[in-house]
Amino acid sequence: DKNLAATLKNFPAAAIKLGGYTDNTGDAAINKKLSGERAKIVSKELIAAGAAAKQIVEAEGYGQEFPVCEANDTPECKAQNRRVDLKVAAK
Repeated sequence: DKNLAATLKNFPAAAIKLGGYTDNTGDAAINKKLSGERAKIVSKELIAAGAAAKQIVEAEGYGQEFPVCEANDTPECKAQNRRVDLKVAAK
């Protein structure tokens, strides 16, 4: 996201952690790998958009753990669980 990359550029001391997630479809081990790849892609895109690599202190996959829509039983619910979240690690 260009807005997030611009924000990170404007606050060079800031750092974030990225977490990738999936829905509960398929094998849990494959989902964990897929979610990790999802987080790493977002990290690469942020760096390509101008964020400093040192500002992304973690890009990890959690698979189907921690769903935001716990039912995981409709296409809409599953779509909410396929995501990348971020947390501020340093301001």
